[in-house]
Amino acid sequence: MQNSDIIEKVEIAGPGFINFFIRNDSLTKIISDILKNGENYFKSNIGGGTKIMVEYVSANPTGDLHLGHARGAAYGDTLTRILSFVGYDVLREYYVNDAGNQIEVLGNSLYLKDIKRHLDYLLIYQKLVIKKYLREQLYLFGQVQLRSKQI
Repeated sequence: MQNSDIIEKVEIAGPGFINFFIRNDSLTKIISDILKNGENYFKSNIGGGTKIMVEYVSANPTGDLHLGHARGAAYGDTLTRILSFVGYDVLREYYVNDAGNQIEVLGNSLYLKDIKRHLDYLLIYQKLVIKKYLREQLYLFGQVQLRSKQI
């Protein structure tokens, strides 16, 4: 780094830390260029229009919501914006989890729960019908016994 036009010096600042000192004249030029070019200062065409797809997810509507969901969405959105800014043709896939496996499992479980509820009603009805039938048969059997005793 001794012959650098930008870096004045580099210092080790303890385990895992390195400090880079920028030359004042370079810093002045960089700041001047940033002010002159505004938001386009870092813009480039390094991607050259290369197509790239970035997939990132939203919150899972079938589970508990936590900060990780927001973080994943923010990271994905930030990454796609940076890649677009430097010349990539970015296709964003922001999954909302409305057609995924988890929603299918949720739908199936609700469907099965609904079937179980109907089966429960059917079993209750069946038990009532059987009880009524047995009561009628017992009553008729009792009538038959009464008549046979009278004869």
